[in-house]
Amino acid sequence: MTSFVLHGLNADDFAALFQLDDAALAARQIKRVVAHEAKAFPCRVSLLDAAVGEELLLLPYQHQPADSPYRASGPIFVRRGAVAADLAVDEIPMAMLHRLMSLRAYDAAHQIIDAEVCDGTAVAVWLQRAFDDEAVAYVHLHHARYGCYSCRANRVGKAQSHAPDADNPQSAEQRSGECVAIDFHQGGLIDGRALSGSIGGAEMAKPFPLKPKHPERICWGCDRYCATDALACGNGSGRTQHPVETQGEDWYVAWGIEPEPDRPSHAKLKP
Repeated sequence: MTSFVLHGLNADDFAALFQLDDAALAARQIKRVVAHEAKAFPCRVSLLDAAVGEELLLLPYQHQPADSPYRASGPIFVRRGAVAADLAVDEIPMAMLHRLMSLRAYDAAHQIIDAEVCDGTAVAVWLQRAFDDEAVAYVHLHHARYGCYSCRANRVGKAQSHAPDADNPQSAEQRSGECVAIDFHQGGLIDGRALSGSIGGAEMAKPFPLKPKHPERICWGCDRYCATDALACGNGSGRTQHPVETQGEDWYVAWGIEPEPDRPSHAKLKP
């Protein structure tokens, strides 16, 4: 499957608007609001939910400015002082995981060629599969219930693929729902099941970052890389730490793992 990265909006495009008074904002169809409940005001710059009491602007934004029949705009929230999202490859922000999302894949001519509505926890897998299609140039993510724009996904690069296990009667969809716990300290599987690609005796279904930017946000217990508050193996389960958290940034050297030549930040999986 092909990796992706999500991009929020540029904070500089909105900073000056927070200096305007309410009358000036209203003249631009913009409203100043204060978050009065948690997980209800998603910022399109930071890709985080505003905390209760935070100031935001609710404003119209042209999220699809291309010269195509799909040109479109809609309302978005932006937090005061928001810092641009800095997400790792294949990372889904927590603010998206608890929402129903609408995904729209565009080609180079800015025409929609694929689309889906799914829970936030299924977004990563859908994006990886969508970007396997070379005709997909980029994907726009929207909050499905209100229809408003969330962020953009761009292709990063193709991960290694693996053939289904001929001895396993389960479908690919059933296998993708499994969560296999990996003991990174020992380099082996806890429950004896294997995925694909050998790393220190353990197996992974896709390449993974050697030095992830935010390892604390994700459980690295299996190839699904669930967010810590949405573990597929059961919410409340213990999060498996990435080796960089327990063994330092050069952890992979002792394991005999080499970076990929074309993606130095990721592991090179050896057969």
